Amino acid sequence: MAVTIAFFGGVWKPFSNFYDAVVKWKGPSGRVFVFPRTENGYQAFKSLNDDDWMPFAIGYYDTEEGIYHKCEQAPYWAVAAKKAGKKLNIRPDWELVDVQFMLDLNRQKYDHPALKKLLLSSKDAIIQEGNYWHDTRWGICNGKCFKGPHKPEGKNFLGLVLMQVRDEKNAEVGKKKDGESDEQ
Repeated sequence: MAVTIAFFGGVWKPFSNFYDAVVKWKGPSGRVFVFPRTENGYQAFKSLNDDDWMPFAIGYYDTEEGIYHKCEQAPYWAVAAKKAGKKLNIRPDWELVDVQFMLDLNRQKYDHPALKKLLLSSKDAIIQEGNYWHDTRWGICNGKCFKGPHKPEGKNFLGLVLMQVRDEKNAEVGKKKDGESDEQ
């Protein structure tokens, strides 16, 4: 029977989107934004206007000028980013693209060597974003939340994303062991 990682605490804390790990994304204007963590990038992407992305980012590269600009204010902390994301003018296709954004952000996050090593160390464990705040889309609510006692429930999209990224990273490692280069 496979082991289940049911909470992102302790050694597994980096699995959380609130964990600091720089990721980048090219906005609609062509600027490449630098976010301090996946939660900030995910929340910013809710808007099609990348001017709205500024408070979520550390800075951005202006591809026309070829210059990096540091944002004037410090980026939102993860909890504040999550709250601010709810106030954005949400793009009309958001529910069609949000899981793909999360997947792409986590692919970048786990390119960081230490984080990749940690993810791969989970081997074939089932990864669940277990929670007590009743997030049944990205995780699995443990049933001990504000809604009162109930059976654990949830779609666990974040856990599924992490397991997919783990499978992809394992495949990359396998190719390198077989002598294939990164260019293939």
